[in-house]
Amino acid sequence: MFLSDKQIKELKKNNWIPMETKDGTAWFGGKTHSSLANYISKDEIEHFEDIDFLVIGYSRNSKAIDFTTDWEKMRDFFQISKEEFLASYSYVTEAEYDATAKKVKGADKWLN
Repeated sequence: MFLSDKQIKELKKNNWIPMETKDGTAWFGGKTHSSLANYISKDEIEHFEDIDFLVIGYSRNSKAIDFTTDWEKMRDFFQISKEEFLASYSYVTEAEYDATAKKVKGADKWLN
């Protein structure tokens, strides 16, 4: 996963500072996130405990997550086409959209 120039610009606009890597992201895992310190500027590392991190991704398995609990997305889900939805919510994957559609279809069967 890589951040686009547009995404990095948006993060900076909201006072988030991308990690000091080629694409502004850093991989970490395990039971600690102290490895993130490797990506913080020397000027900031002195105050490491006062730094907030914006986690932009998490993966444990390949199963797509639906967005049925997000009322704003669900409102738009029922009002606009799939193509319009994916264009409006560029961070939502087609797999997430399809997982939501499958869950909605399953609920319709149960309700009818």
